[in-house]
Amino acid sequence: MLRLLTRDLIFNARIWLGLVAVSAAGAAAVAVSASLAEAAYRTPGNTGLALYGISGSLLVFTSVAAVVVFSSVAGLTVSLHRRDHALWQMVGIGPGSIRTIVLVQLVVVGTVGAVLGCLLTAPLLQPVANYVFAGSSGLDGVRLRLGAVGAFATVAVVAGLLLAGGSGTARRAGRVSGLELLREAAVPQLSMTRVRWLLGAGLLAVITSVVVGLRGRAPADLETSLSLIPPMVSGLLVAVSPLATAPLARAWTSLVPARASASWYLARNVAFAALDRSTAAINPLVVTIALTGGLYSAHGAVGAFEAARTGTPSAEIPAQFVVLLLGGPLLLAAVGAAATVAMSGRARTRDAALLEAAGGTPGTVVASAAWEAVVQVGTAALLGTVAVASGAVAGVWALGWQSLSAATAGLAAVGVTAAGGLVLVLTATVVPAVLRLRHDPVRVLTAE
Repeated sequence: MLRLLTRDLIFNARIWLGLVAVSAAGAAAVAVSASLAEAAYRTPGNTGLALYGISGSLLVFTSVAAVVVFSSVAGLTVSLHRRDHALWQMVGIGPGSIRTIVLVQLVVVGTVGAVLGCLLTAPLLQPVANYVFAGSSGLDGVRLRLGAVGAFATVAVVAGLLLAGGSGTARRAGRVSGLELLREAAVPQLSMTRVRWLLGAGLLAVITSVVVGLRGRAPADLETSLSLIPPMVSGLLVAVSPLATAPLARAWTSLVPARASASWYLARNVAFAALDRSTAAINPLVVTIALTGGLYSAHGAVGAFEAARTGTPSAEIPAQFVVLLLGGPLLLAAVGAAATVAMSGRARTRDAALLEAAGGTPGTVVASAAWEAVVQVGTAALLGTVAVASGAVAGVWALGWQSLSAATAGLAAVGVTAAGGLVLVLTATVVPAVLRLRHDPVRVLTAE
């Protein structure tokens, strides 16, 4: 079993390297939170309490992003291995052993990525602290470092979140049938599993509790709670993605006539056929959009209420605060979205070869890849808008209608984040598509 585990990690290194990159990005975000907690432990008084609060808030945002990203990447990893898992069963490896192998692989790869992330992040902690705490009274002299305890905790948190996100996919790996060897083109349809229903119900209960608790609280205490609602709603949308993502994508893409462009028609159908690839790229983008849009929406809602009450316009969110609170989670989500595209490179190469063999031109291949990125980012933007809008509605519930106009500031953040995500995903899809044109389609297909 050990030999099989290591051989698979080596042979499918391209797929597993995506998980290493995601784990490293997650470790970078968690390491900042851990170093803040260590600094808080060394710092007495109100400054230490403030650092504990910042560390806790950052860990919450990072955890929301990490569970979504890790589950998406782990799910795609298992999906891309389904033929291998079917072959393992054909040679006598039982479902329980396959589940164990997958879980061990996730832990090993996640640990390697987390250690790498800690090593890369440690030298950057103090420069980051100098930037984000510059001009902050009482915090500008904070010294951040990642000690042995913080590094161990970071690796443990990343491994734990990866196991939480990948346990369901490991169970699915053990249920792969031997028929998968005969139907490479078939893509497993997403379905609402028991875990998805339980996770969705739990998130809905937490969101409801947070919204109900908004009434009667001081406006100054509402901004953090309001900014947490959109990320939690995005997690709910990800949990019920079999019910939401595909229908929404089909609905808005149907507004563009299929006859408008052959490449658009191809990209739309590829995106729906390969739902495992599409949702793995969409889900991290939904969280990214919800994080930024939710932060600006919450700040705008509270600021509008205070401006109406005092007549003083609200201040803009400091760039340092955005970097501190959202830098790590946004990095994790961005790396996750790019990694899912890179991990499916082998399947995309085969799709491109099939298209060329059927008479498609190089321009059609590249344009199809670009349109597929548009489908993914457009769907993510719509889902993210729903999450941000939920935060705006909660702001109206807590503060009144005067908060609505400024809460729409989150929509501007949605547009900017979606545009950045489009550039990222376009780069991750179009550049490899151009490079794939160098491959002989006949050799690619015969190698399969």
